[in-house]
Amino acid sequence: MDIKFTSTHKNIYHLIIYKIHTHYLIIFFYNFFQPMSSTINTLASLLHTVICASLDPARKEMREACFDYLSLGGVFFQMDQ
Repeated sequence: MDIKFTSTHKNIYHLIIYKIHTHYLIIFFYNFFQPMSSTINTLASLLHTVICASLDPARKEMREACFDYLSLGGVFFQMDQ
């Protein structure tokens, strides 16, 4: 018995394969990056605590120091020569 696929069958086949690959990519992404998310969330919470508005002079000083540090750029920052 010879089965002939129409273009509709091929489209459905490609859609199923796409959904399977997408599902596995999502699982991989979650499993790979999930251990790092707690560190990122902790750092984000700490940064929010430092940057949020406060009348405390020590926090104001930390906020200014944080902005000064972040304005320096990172490892990949290149200054124009």
